[in-house]
Amino acid sequence: MSTIEDKYLLGASEFTVRSLNGTRVADSILRLVPQREPFKLALRLIKMWCKNRGLYSNKLGYFGGVQLAILTARICQLYPRAAASTIVARFFKVLRIWIELPDKWGPSAPIRLNTEGQERKSDKLGSDWENLDRSIWQPPAQEELTSFGKQTRRRADLLPILTPAYPSMNSTYNVNHSTRRIFTQEFERGQKITERIDASTASSMDGWNELVEPTDFFSQRYKTFVRVDFVAASEEGHRQWVGLSESQLRMFVDALEGGPPRKSQFLAHVYPKGFEWMSLWQEGSGWPEHIQNPPSARYANSFFIGLELKPNAVPGEKVEMKFQMDKFKTKLIDMAAKGRWYTEDMGVDMMAIKKKVQTTPKRRQAAHYALLL
Repeated sequence: MSTIEDKYLLGASEFTVRSLNGTRVADSILRLVPQREPFKLALRLIKMWCKNRGLYSNKLGYFGGVQLAILTARICQLYPRAAASTIVARFFKVLRIWIELPDKWGPSAPIRLNTEGQERKSDKLGSDWENLDRSIWQPPAQEELTSFGKQTRRRADLLPILTPAYPSMNSTYNVNHSTRRIFTQEFERGQKITERIDASTASSMDGWNELVEPTDFFSQRYKTFVRVDFVAASEEGHRQWVGLSESQLRMFVDALEGGPPRKSQFLAHVYPKGFEWMSLWQEGSGWPEHIQNPPSARYANSFFIGLELKPNAVPGEKVEMKFQMDKFKTKLIDMAAKGRWYTEDMGVDMMAIKKKVQTTPKRRQAAHYALLL
């Protein structure tokens, strides 16, 4: 059996349906692209771009492999005879336009490869299919309970990308306002670079290297960061704690920007890769002396959030983050406690870090802001 048929989903749990749909989605994508080889080559470069630019983490609201494959496949459908290099160039041009047009890509206008995955089966095949039909993504106006009794989150879907296999679901439900803004910036950057490559008569290798060069997140882009440490006293407890915390970190980032009202003075950008500290721990002596501000426990993972002022920020205003930090920590503890694996040694530590830079009028103005942690 090369493809798992829809009938094998009947009576399956939500976890099982999602697991089986991983293979089904991959098979559907390959079936729906006009030419496989250009698609695979273009996707390989786009995935490299995504990882190098710090945009690869479905948990934190960025893209994952499935989302990139669907987006690339959609461009292939629009340009069925295009070479891989053309597909990459059109990828940035088309998505840069669509992301700014809600009627092209927004809460009620998803990106999809087909409509088969959204067809309700209960109308033709009977009530046995009703539970699965409720899992099909619908526009916000048609929001309803899923088959598993959970309220859908479709009203918050900023950039929906639908999976092509039944039941068609939104694969980018974690995208928030912060990551959407970052996607917009990176699509624009990619479009400019690929347009220069197209216009150049010389070798384009330098242009492709520029496209996939590592992000300047730490080197230039941000001067102020919030370091978030997820710590625990045991290795097993730390593994569970980090898994939960990372999945919820995007909520904290969204709160730093002020939540839906966007009332904060800052724009926040989380780096998608965490940093593990365990390998630096020395048995008998603890943390090496040269490490500044080490974590409070042996088992720790750190994530960094870059902050920058909004264009309309009010100079001199203090930004209180302790409330959001405490709220985030309380939520994590409650979730772990419900799972009955929380222990008191599990914690979340945060600190503000400012890079030392030469003073300019703009940076002097930024210095008036205070992070209260």
